Amino acid sequence: MRFKLIILSLVLVIGACDTSKTKEDEQGAGTTVDPTITPPVEDKLAPTTSASPQGGRYSGDISVELKCVDNNVGCKDTYFTLDGSTPRAVDDQKYRAKIAISANTTLKYFSVNNNGNIEIVKVEQYQIGVVGGSYNNTCRFGTSVIDNCILGSLFHWSPSYRWML
Repeated sequence: MRFKLIILSLVLVIGACDTSKTKEDEQGAGTTVDPTITPPVEDKLAPTTSASPQGGRYSGDISVELKCVDNNVGCKDTYFTLDGSTPRAVDDQKYRAKIAISANTTLKYFSVNNNGNIEIVKVEQYQIGVVGGSYNNTCRFGTSVIDNCILGSLFHWSPSYRWML
């Protein structure tokens, strides 16, 4: 009887320490989450894109770089147009390299991040060949005001209120 009790005790101890895998374990049921693995980021924020240089007046040709920033999941693509139309997420409007601008241009652009969040379209306007004063707006000549002044393409309005070459 003593011999049977020892064998029964050994069977219970061995059964309690069984480390073999079951079919459930192999299929992933009942497994615990590894605390060292970071769960995927649930990001609902759109990326932010900027143009460098910003829109404005430039005396000669420029190259514009579009830079997308998304601190959560990263940027996927940036899209743009140069004719003032709203860009779409199509391959021929995808930003790949600096944009050469050599004439008056309306640049519109937006980016998409890796979660598919879409930025609101931004606009930059570039005037090329302009130095100093404006040539599309009202210009002062002496004491007179000239509307739609085009002299600014050849002359510019100086800070001392004089037209200069």
